[in-house]
Amino acid sequence: MTNIKEYEDNMYFEYDGKKIFVEENGLDYLLEYHNDYFFFLPGKLIDRDGNNHDCMFVAINCSDLFWWACSDIEIFGYDEIESVYKAAKSGKWGISKWVCKKRKMRPQHPIEEDMKKDGQWDDEMELLSIRENTG
Repeated sequence: MTNIKEYEDNMYFEYDGKKIFVEENGLDYLLEYHNDYFFFLPGKLIDRDGNNHDCMFVAINCSDLFWWACSDIEIFGYDEIESVYKAAKSGKWGISKWVCKKRKMRPQHPIEEDMKKDGQWDDEMELLSIRENTG
């Protein structure tokens, strides 16, 4: 797909009267239009028989979101692609807010202040625990 409208037109399909999210299109959209947040991380999975399998994780870059000068990532699962997609569509701070809510953790204070200045702080974010010594 080449433009945002094509992605949006193909993000869901109707089946049996229900709207079904197409995870592959959601991930493709995220990597195409929000690639500064995402990267691939090679890894290993061990199956029930103890066999190792090479795999690839998709991670969200969280560096400096929670602590200064700290490399940090949040790996998300296949079943979370739709919620990450919706977060990305919600605006500038959407992906960062998604990570904060998943971790049940406020960002460091300067980031929190920037979110508030941009009108992106909401009741859900306010309910997250206040953290000390975060900038």
